[in-house]
Amino acid sequence: MNFSKDVIRYTVKKIQKEDLGCPTQDAQKFVDLLSEDSEKRQYFFKIQKNANHQLENVCFMTHKMKMLANQFLDVIILDATHKTNRFNLPLLDIIVVDQFGKSRTCFIALLCNQKEESFIWALEFFKLNLDKEPVVIFSDEDEALVSGNFF
Repeated sequence: MNFSKDVIRYTVKKIQKEDLGCPTQDAQKFVDLLSEDSEKRQYFFKIQKNANHQLENVCFMTHKMKMLANQFLDVIILDATHKTNRFNLPLLDIIVVDQFGKSRTCFIALLCNQKEESFIWALEFFKLNLDKEPVVIFSDEDEALVSGNFF
């Protein structure tokens, strides 16, 4: 059959909307899911909204992530990816290396931007869940991460 690009694009968007819901409702669904799941599994999460009550920043750390972070805190790796998710927000991922040499995620934050204030907001909550400070911190060359004195 011969379909135009517009018909295919429309059909794909329609299927995505049916499967995933309306993109404008994603933030509230995400927060609701975190709230519900954190009560069941007892983990930490924090959200920050702007003056219009729109989601700006969110971070979370499960019980297992906290355990890994405190057990293997000698070296941590901070990595911020740029807008590769449905929310089109930067993702801050903090990783530790376990006793088997495997990388383990121990903290995740979706941030409104990659400015120093956003990283400070997220890393303050990361520090609240730590028993001690990391010895070595690796990060990419993101200016806000490199310039910040977070620990």
